Amino acid sequence: MKKSIFISCLLWATFSLYAQEHNVLLIIADDLGVDYMSTYNEGSDPAPTPNIDRLASAGVQFKNTWSNPVCSPTRAGILTGQYGFRNGIQYVVGGRNGGVGISTDKFTLPKAIRDSNSNHTNSCIGKWHLSDENNGNEDNPNIMGFDYYSGLLLGAFDYFNWSKTTNGNTIEVSNYSTTENVDDAIGWINQQTGPWFQWLAFMNPHTPFHLPPNDLHSFDNLSGSRRDIRRNPIPYFKASIEAMDTEVGRLIQYLKSTGQYENTNIIFVGDNGTTGQVVQAPFDSTRAKGTLYEGGVNVPMIITGPAVINGGRNSNALVNINDLFSTSLELMNIDLSQTAPSQTNIDAKSLLPILKSEQASVRDWVFTEIAGANDDVDGTAIRNSSYKLITFDSGIEEFYNLNTDPFENNNLLRQNISGNDLSNYNELKSQLASLINSETQNNLNSTRQFGLDEQPDIASESISIYPNPVDDQLNISISPDNLAPLFEEKSKMTFKIFDISGHTLKEGIFSSNVFSINTEKILKRSKLYFIEINTASGRRFVKRFYKK
Repeated sequence: MKKSIFISCLLWATFSLYAQEHNVLLIIADDLGVDYMSTYNEGSDPAPTPNIDRLASAGVQFKNTWSNPVCSPTRAGILTGQYGFRNGIQYVVGGRNGGVGISTDKFTLPKAIRDSNSNHTNSCIGKWHLSDENNGNEDNPNIMGFDYYSGLLLGAFDYFNWSKTTNGNTIEVSNYSTTENVDDAIGWINQQTGPWFQWLAFMNPHTPFHLPPNDLHSFDNLSGSRRDIRRNPIPYFKASIEAMDTEVGRLIQYLKSTGQYENTNIIFVGDNGTTGQVVQAPFDSTRAKGTLYEGGVNVPMIITGPAVINGGRNSNALVNINDLFSTSLELMNIDLSQTAPSQTNIDAKSLLPILKSEQASVRDWVFTEIAGANDDVDGTAIRNSSYKLITFDSGIEEFYNLNTDPFENNNLLRQNISGNDLSNYNELKSQLASLINSETQNNLNSTRQFGLDEQPDIASESISIYPNPVDDQLNISISPDNLAPLFEEKSKMTFKIFDISGHTLKEGIFSSNVFSINTEKILKRSKLYFIEINTASGRRFVKRFYKK
C-alpha cells in the first residue's frame, strides 16, 4: 500500500513538473505582411485565415513588430538573438549577391536549450535558408543545435517537387510542402514524452505562386495555369496563405486531441513584408519585401498560450523579431545568463512582461538593416514610438512621423525640421551611431560611417578601387593631394579586407600610393566586400567593392 502511494506521488510529481514546463511552438510564415491579415486591418482584401485569427482572439497581437527586409537575416536574428551586423547574416544566403551561411560558432536558441537544465527537446521543421558548403550544408541545422531537422535547406523550390533534408539526409519529395511540414511536425511531437520546442517554418506564401491542393483552400475558380497565375497572382497568393492556415488548424487540432494545446505557447510571425508583386494598397510595390520601409519590415506577430494574461488584446509595443529568441527561452524557464557564453552580445529582449500584462513595452526603439543588395536599398532603419529614421548606404536619409504618416509618404527631411521633429531625429541618429559603433563590430562600423573620417567625400574621391567588380586582382590608387597631411608616414599605412559579416580576410602594410592585392584565394561566394585603409595619423577610410 505504501509502495503504491509512493509510486502515485512520484508520477504526480513528474506530471506536475512537466505541466509547469510549457511547450513552445514557433510558426514562421514566409513573405506574409500585415496587409493580408484580416485582424490587422491594413490591407483592402485580406486572405482567409480563420485558424490564425482564433490565435489572435485568444492571445496578444503585436502591431509594431519589425523583421528584417528579407528572410535569412530574420531567421538568423531569431536563432541568435542578435542583429545581422553581429551574427553575420545581413542578406539572403546564396542570393544574387552570394550571401554566405551562418557561422557555426554562433550561440543559438537550440544550443541554449541543450546547454540548460531544461527538460525540453527541440526540433526545426521546414525552410532553413541559413546553410552553405562552408558551414556544414545539409548538417547545418543540427550543427546549430537542433535535435531534429526536417525540411528545405534553400530558398528556391517547387511546392510539389522539392528536396527534403532530414538530419543530414536528402531525398526528393512530391507531397505538398506545407502538408509534409505539418506531417513531420506532428510525427516528431508524437514521439516526445516531455516538454518540447518546435520551430516550424512554412514556405507559404513565398513565390512561386501556385494553386494549392483543393482541400486546403476555398478559391474554386482558379485554373492553376501558368498564364492565369502570371496574369492574376493575388488570388493564388491568398490561396497559399489559406492553405497554410488550414494546415496550422490541423496541427492545433492534433495538439487539442492529445491534451497538449492548453500547455503550449504558440508564436506566429511573418519573416518579412509581402513581396512587391502582390502587396496591397496602401503599401507601395516599390516599398515592400526587400526594403527598409514599413511594407518590408512591419510583420504580423501573435502569441497565445498559458503565458498570456488577458488574451484577445492588441499591443502597440515596439518589437524586434530577434526578441523571439529571449522570449522563447523565458517561456521555457531557461535562464540565458546561465547558458550564454561570456561576452556574447544578445540584442533580444523577452516579451513576457507584455504577455503577462505587467508592462506595456520592453523597448524604447527597434532596429533593422540590410546589406548586400545595392546602394539604393542597403542601409539601416531605427524607430521609436513615433518617429522612424532610414539611413541608406548611399548617404540618403529619410525621416518620418509614423503617428501621422504610417505609410511614409512625407519625408520630413525635405524641409527644415525643428522642435519635436528635430529632437527625435537627433535622438534616433545618436542611438543608431551608438549601436553601430559598438566595440564588437569595429569592422562593420566603418562600412556605415567610413570610419573616423569627418569628410568621407574627400576620402571617396581620393581612394580609387579598380576594377570594381573585382576578379582576382584588386588595385588601389590613393591620391595624396587632398589627403597629404594624413599620408606623411606612408610606411605605416595598413589595409584590411573584410566581408559583410565583419570577418577579416586579409590585412597588411603598404608604402606606395598605388598597390595591388591578389584576391583569388580570399574572396569566396559573397560578392560584397570592404577594404579598410588606416593612416599613420589614426584616420580610417573604407571603400566597398564587389566580387565579379
